[in-house]
Amino acid sequence: MVLYQSAIGSTESILEHAMRKWKLRLPNESLRVGQDTITRSTNLRYAEDLMILATSREELVFMVETLAQEFSFIGLQLTGTKTKVLTTSPLQKTSHVEICRTVVAILHGETTHKYSGRKFLGDLNIRTEVELMYRIQCAWGKFHQHKLILLNKHVSRRLRIKLFHATVSPTAMLGLASLPLTQRFLHKLDVVQRRMLRSIVGWVRIPDEPWETQLFYKIFAYTYLYLSKLER
Repeated sequence: MVLYQSAIGSTESILEHAMRKWKLRLPNESLRVGQDTITRSTNLRYAEDLMILATSREELVFMVETLAQEFSFIGLQLTGTKTKVLTTSPLQKTSHVEICRTVVAILHGETTHKYSGRKFLGDLNIRTEVELMYRIQCAWGKFHQHKLILLNKHVSRRLRIKLFHATVSPTAMLGLASLPLTQRFLHKLDVVQRRMLRSIVGWVRIPDEPWETQLFYKIFAYTYLYLSKLER
């Protein structure tokens, strides 16, 4: 099980002190990493956002309530309204768990949750495809955000492609390094990228256009894109 939580009003040094004391109170509660019985992980943290890792519901409740105690000693508290529990175990119906006197819903199956710019869900069989499509959706959103510049013919193609790789490409690639991307998924990413770049370069397919004209513009577009990559 994974719990997503946020701390309120904390500074980095104070939060780190509380987290270290919390880990000392967890002799066995954690998630084993790989086949190594020694290497274990209790949490993932970005600034004040916490992702707590546990192997069971009871273990998760203990870890969170222990962390809440450590936070209370230094005047911090957990935000119950922002808390989510995600499990990869199959559940027949919606379930809840009480943590720190707050009832928290357990997300499972195809139910998704956005966390740090990514989208997580309980069904691991479709996790890669769901998150990939979410990244593509975010990339199109970023593309349309800069559309007036990216498609402006009065701006040089080199600068527009440079803007594309500085804004749209990082948005599409966020977090994908941790996903098992197959050739089918990589091809889908490539198709989206080529479609965006074609619109920037200026080649758009026109119905009933002579194939000689299509071939000319296609060769020009891909040659320009290839040369722009070399410049990078």
